[in-house]
Amino acid sequence: MGTGDDPASPVWQGMAYRLVKEWSNGGQPHRAHALAQRLMAALAIAYGADVADPERTLARLRACGSLQEVGKAMPYFLPNLYFHLGNLALVVERDGERAQRLYAGSVACTLEVCRFGSIFFLEAISLVWPARAALADLMFAQRRFSEGATVYAHIAAPG
Repeated sequence: MGTGDDPASPVWQGMAYRLVKEWSNGGQPHRAHALAQRLMAALAIAYGADVADPERTLARLRACGSLQEVGKAMPYFLPNLYFHLGNLALVVERDGERAQRLYAGSVACTLEVCRFGSIFFLEAISLVWPARAALADLMFAQRRFSEGATVYAHIAAPG
Protein backbone atom coordinates (compact mmCIF):
# COMPACT_ATOMS: atom_id res chain seq x y z
CA MET A 1 0.00 0.00 0.00
CA GLY A 2 1.86 3.01 -1.31
CA THR A 3 1.71 6.71 -0.61
CA GLY A 4 -0.99 7.34 -3.25
CA ASP A 5 -3.60 5.29 -1.42
CA ASP A 6 -6.74 7.01 -0.20
CA PRO A 7 -8.10 5.67 3.12
CA ALA A 8 -11.46 7.25 2.28
CA SER A 9 -11.80 4.86 -0.65
CA PRO A 10 -13.91 1.73 -0.07
CA VAL A 11 -11.34 -0.13 -2.18
CA TRP A 12 -8.52 0.94 0.16
CA GLN A 13 -10.67 0.01 3.15
CA GLY A 14 -11.45 -3.44 1.74
CA MET A 15 -7.82 -4.10 0.87
CA ALA A 16 -6.69 -2.84 4.27
CA TYR A 17 -9.13 -5.25 5.93
CA ARG A 18 -7.71 -8.13 3.88
CA LEU A 19 -4.16 -7.22 4.90
CA VAL A 20 -5.16 -6.93 8.57
CA LYS A 21 -6.65 -10.42 8.31
CA GLU A 22 -3.67 -11.90 6.48
CA TRP A 23 -1.06 -10.30 8.71
CA SER A 24 -2.97 -11.24 11.85
CA ASN A 25 -3.36 -14.84 10.70
CA GLY A 26 0.16 -14.93 9.27
CA GLY A 27 2.09 -14.15 12.42
CA GLN A 28 2.55 -10.41 11.93
CA PRO A 29 0.20 -9.09 14.62
CA HIS A 30 2.00 -5.80 15.26
CA ARG A 31 1.94 -4.94 11.57
CA ALA A 32 -1.74 -5.94 11.42
CA HIS A 33 -2.50 -3.86 14.51
CA ALA A 34 -0.89 -0.72 13.07
CA LEU A 35 -2.87 -1.03 9.85
CA ALA A 36 -6.06 -1.85 11.79
CA GLN A 37 -5.71 1.45 13.64
CA ARG A 38 -5.45 3.34 10.34
CA LEU A 39 -8.40 1.38 8.97
CA MET A 40 -10.59 2.08 12.00
CA ALA A 41 -9.77 5.80 11.74
CA ALA A 42 -10.84 5.77 8.09
CA LEU A 43 -14.02 3.86 8.93
CA ALA A 44 -14.87 6.34 11.70
CA ILE A 45 -14.73 9.15 9.13
CA ALA A 46 -16.80 7.21 6.61
CA TYR A 47 -19.40 5.66 8.96
CA GLY A 48 -19.15 7.58 12.23
CA ALA A 49 -17.31 6.93 15.47
CA ASP A 50 -19.85 4.27 16.52
CA VAL A 51 -18.30 1.89 13.99
CA ALA A 52 -15.58 1.10 16.56
CA ASP A 53 -18.18 -0.14 19.06
CA PRO A 54 -19.75 -3.51 18.19
CA GLU A 55 -22.75 -2.92 20.47
CA ARG A 56 -23.55 0.41 18.84
CA THR A 57 -23.03 -1.11 15.42
CA LEU A 58 -25.45 -3.89 16.34
CA ALA A 59 -28.07 -1.30 17.33
CA ARG A 60 -27.61 0.43 13.97
CA LEU A 61 -27.93 -2.90 12.14
CA ARG A 62 -31.16 -3.74 13.94
CA ALA A 63 -32.63 -0.53 12.51
CA CYS A 64 -31.72 -1.48 8.94
CA GLY A 65 -34.50 -2.64 6.65
CA SER A 66 -32.41 -3.67 3.66
CA LEU A 67 -28.98 -4.84 2.62
CA GLN A 68 -28.37 -1.41 1.10
CA GLU A 69 -29.07 0.21 4.49
CA VAL A 70 -26.55 -2.17 6.05
CA GLY A 71 -23.96 -0.91 3.56
CA LYS A 72 -24.66 2.65 4.65
CA ALA A 73 -24.36 1.72 8.34
CA MET A 74 -21.09 -0.20 8.07
CA PRO A 75 -18.71 -1.78 5.59
CA TYR A 76 -19.84 -5.32 4.84
CA PHE A 77 -16.58 -6.72 6.24
CA LEU A 78 -17.01 -5.15 9.68
CA PRO A 79 -18.20 -8.28 11.56
CA ASN A 80 -15.13 -10.09 10.21
CA LEU A 81 -12.88 -7.21 11.22
CA TYR A 82 -14.26 -7.32 14.76
CA PHE A 83 -13.10 -10.95 14.99
CA HIS A 84 -9.56 -10.09 13.87
CA LEU A 85 -9.50 -7.01 16.11
CA GLY A 86 -10.38 -9.37 18.96
CA ASN A 87 -7.35 -11.49 18.14
CA LEU A 88 -5.18 -8.38 18.02
CA ALA A 89 -6.61 -7.12 21.32
CA LEU A 90 -5.41 -10.36 22.91
CA VAL A 91 -2.02 -10.65 21.26
CA VAL A 92 -0.90 -7.05 20.88
CA GLU A 93 -2.90 -5.08 23.45
CA ARG A 94 -3.13 -7.88 26.05
CA ASP A 95 -6.72 -6.74 26.69
CA GLY A 96 -9.02 -9.70 27.27
CA GLU A 97 -12.06 -7.56 28.04
CA ARG A 98 -11.77 -5.68 24.74
CA ALA A 99 -11.22 -8.97 22.91
CA GLN A 100 -14.34 -10.37 24.52
CA ARG A 101 -16.43 -7.37 23.36
CA LEU A 102 -15.05 -7.67 19.85
CA TYR A 103 -15.63 -11.43 19.56
CA ALA A 104 -19.17 -11.09 20.93
CA GLY A 105 -19.77 -8.19 18.55
CA SER A 106 -18.52 -10.21 15.61
CA VAL A 107 -20.99 -12.98 16.41
CA ALA A 108 -23.94 -10.68 17.13
CA CYS A 109 -23.42 -8.48 14.08
CA THR A 110 -22.98 -11.49 11.82
CA LEU A 111 -26.18 -13.09 13.03
CA GLU A 112 -28.04 -9.81 12.62
CA VAL A 113 -26.96 -9.12 9.03
CA CYS A 114 -27.66 -12.69 7.95
CA ARG A 115 -31.38 -11.88 7.96
CA PHE A 116 -30.66 -10.10 4.66
CA GLY A 117 -29.16 -13.24 3.15
CA SER A 118 -26.39 -15.41 4.47
CA ILE A 119 -24.85 -15.64 0.99
CA PHE A 120 -23.62 -12.06 1.42
CA PHE A 121 -21.77 -12.80 4.65
CA LEU A 122 -20.08 -16.18 4.17
CA GLU A 123 -16.71 -15.09 5.57
CA ALA A 124 -18.39 -13.61 8.64
CA ILE A 125 -20.40 -16.79 9.13
CA SER A 126 -17.19 -18.82 8.97
CA LEU A 127 -15.90 -16.84 11.95
CA VAL A 128 -18.95 -17.29 14.22
CA TRP A 129 -17.77 -20.58 15.75
CA PRO A 130 -14.13 -19.54 16.11
CA ALA A 131 -15.33 -16.35 17.82
CA ARG A 132 -17.55 -18.37 20.17
CA ALA A 133 -14.64 -20.69 20.96
CA ALA A 134 -12.42 -17.68 21.64
CA LEU A 135 -15.09 -16.33 23.99
CA ALA A 136 -15.18 -19.66 25.83
CA ASP A 137 -11.39 -19.69 26.09
CA LEU A 138 -11.46 -16.19 27.56
CA MET A 139 -14.04 -17.33 30.10
CA PHE A 140 -11.76 -20.17 31.13
CA ALA A 141 -8.81 -17.78 31.37
CA GLN A 142 -10.92 -15.56 33.63
CA ARG A 143 -11.75 -18.60 35.77
CA ARG A 144 -15.39 -18.46 34.68
CA PHE A 145 -15.37 -22.21 34.17
CA SER A 146 -19.10 -22.84 34.23
CA GLU A 147 -19.77 -20.16 31.59
CA GLY A 148 -16.93 -21.38 29.38
CA ALA A 149 -18.14 -24.97 29.64
CA THR A 150 -21.65 -23.88 28.72
CA VAL A 151 -20.37 -22.12 25.60
CA TYR A 152 -18.34 -25.16 24.55
CA ALA A 153 -21.34 -27.44 25.21
CA HIS A 154 -23.37 -25.19 22.90
CA ILE A 155 -20.65 -25.40 20.26
CA ALA A 156 -20.52 -29.20 20.53
CA ALA A 157 -24.30 -29.71 20.51
CA PRO A 158 -25.75 -31.02 17.26
CA GLY A 159 -28.02 -28.78 15.24
